[in-house]
Amino acid sequence: MAEHYFEQARQILTKAGIAACHIHTKEEWDAADVADAILQELKRGAFTAVIIGQHHHNMLVDLFGRDLAHVVQKHAPHVAVWQIETNDPNQ
Repeated sequence: MAEHYFEQARQILTKAGIAACHIHTKEEWDAADVADAILQELKRGAFTAVIIGQHHHNMLVDLFGRDLAHVVQKHAPHVAVWQIETNDPNQ
């Protein structure tokens, strides 16, 4: 399922002029939560940007008034955070 979104992100980035060899995707669930997984990965590599899919219902927004993009941006200010909205109402 995630591969569909990864492909959409690849297309957007390559159309924006980013070389395909600089686009990497990874799906991993060995962290406490999604934000923790992203922040751990950012600490491991030399990343300049991260793309996050926006979900219409988000527990972080409900609890703290902040979404995943805001949490990542707060804890990794050196990385550009791009948030894309899905058109799939089931996601």
